[in-house]
Amino acid sequence: MSDVTYDNTYVAFLDILGFKDLVERNDHAVLNEIFNDNIDEVLLEIQTDSKNLIDGDYNIQYLSVSDSIIFWSDGDDPHDFLTLCFVVRGILTIFLSLGIPLRGGIARGPLTVKNNKQNMNIFGKGLTKAYMIENGQQWSGAVIDPEIINHLNVTYDFTVEKLDSILIYYKVPFSHGKILEFWVINWSYEFAYAPDDVHPEELIKSSFSKYNKNVDDWSVQNKIDNTLKFYQDSMVTSFLIKSRKLLDGEIYQIEQSEIS
Repeated sequence: MSDVTYDNTYVAFLDILGFKDLVERNDHAVLNEIFNDNIDEVLLEIQTDSKNLIDGDYNIQYLSVSDSIIFWSDGDDPHDFLTLCFVVRGILTIFLSLGIPLRGGIARGPLTVKNNKQNMNIFGKGLTKAYMIENGQQWSGAVIDPEIINHLNVTYDFTVEKLDSILIYYKVPFSHGKILEFWVINWSYEFAYAPDDVHPEELIKSSFSKYNKNVDDWSVQNKIDNTLKFYQDSMVTSFLIKSRKLLDGEIYQIEQSEIS
């Protein structure tokens, strides 16, 4: 990729929860295994899969640095937004299953990606807004900037209610006891198709403690409880959506009528 500047694009900023414990409580060889065999492998697979989600050329790029993962789209129309949301939904669920819970924000704005053989640098208001939205959430999940919802509605007459298997309107827990309503990624929908031997609630609990991470802390327990509550609250909606799609024969398909 050469240097590129987007007037506006969708940006997702994701943060690995418990990263300090992950680093300090594991040998470096174990960290290499976690990043090489888990994180890098999954990110490459998700990036490849994103190109086949819907008709057209809607690529999602990414950069992983330390405890942060940044995704961005090549444009800012509804299809670009939809593709990015699918990627983030998959990443949240897969990483949670791997014992690497994530927290994120998705925003829209200008972004410059400077890339050469020595380094890559990313900057712009799109990234800054995504980071600010991510910061302070007390759970594993991802919030959508309300400005995106307004942009899609005003510019494309597009309402996110059509994306009920991807987004859900929810009361998000923030620091200092604040509860604010946002559209968020409905990652629990992925578990609606989980095999019977997968127990999501136990998986969620173990995700925060896997790799020797400390959970004997009120703030960590609060994040676990809030993540479990989201799963329990949203699964009712997810199973209803699954049942509807089974009846309509839509499983594993994305109908263009939903995003046009």
